Amino acid sequence: MRENLREGITGVRLEPVCSLHMNTIFCYEVLSLLAPDVSAEHFFRRISPVRAADIFIRQVRFIRTLFPSGCFTFNLPARALVSERLFKLICAELTPGVIIEIQDPETIVSMSGSERELLISHIFDVRKKGRDVWLDDITPAMIDFFLALDFPFKGVKTDRSALQRTPDKHDGLRCFIEKCCQLAPFVVVEGIETVQMKCRAYEAGASGGQGFLWPGKSIIYPY
Repeated sequence: MRENLREGITGVRLEPVCSLHMNTIFCYEVLSLLAPDVSAEHFFRRISPVRAADIFIRQVRFIRTLFPSGCFTFNLPARALVSERLFKLICAELTPGVIIEIQDPETIVSMSGSERELLISHIFDVRKKGRDVWLDDITPAMIDFFLALDFPFKGVKTDRSALQRTPDKHDGLRCFIEKCCQLAPFVVVEGIETVQMKCRAYEAGASGGQGFLWPGKSIIYPY
């Protein structure tokens, strides 16, 4: 296992986020491409908010050298957005088309009330700059918690397990998606692998989809 976290990342992986209504690619999620000898589970477990912010900045700058325009989402942990110092560094990189995707909703659940208030304030600050913040990996068990706090998210992504585990009986998936639509206007269902799953997400009211049905592509860092 490589000890240097920076060296463990060899590039980026671009995963399409597709509009289910228009059947076109809406944007790309930018993920870290790890070296073959690096365990993703162990690697990301060791990532601190400082290191996560560093990865975010590197990714944004690299993507903009390749794609001066276009829409891309970049993952950040919630703790990076409640640090005043890191938040300033992150905001400096928010060029048009950059979307922050908070990757760990469970961390927000465990935060203190004052930390959540600061997070909400910082999300509003991002929105004032004309940029968006999405919430990733929302589950049926979490949705009511976030609705009660009225977070100003522009988009939410469902946890990939929601599509597979939420039963059709009693319109379970549709009810979940309807709640997600109350939290944010753009709802992306993750984990779509087949046309049938895509249709199910569309019929449930989702705006977008992401998954193996739409292959991604990898780009190696030149340095």
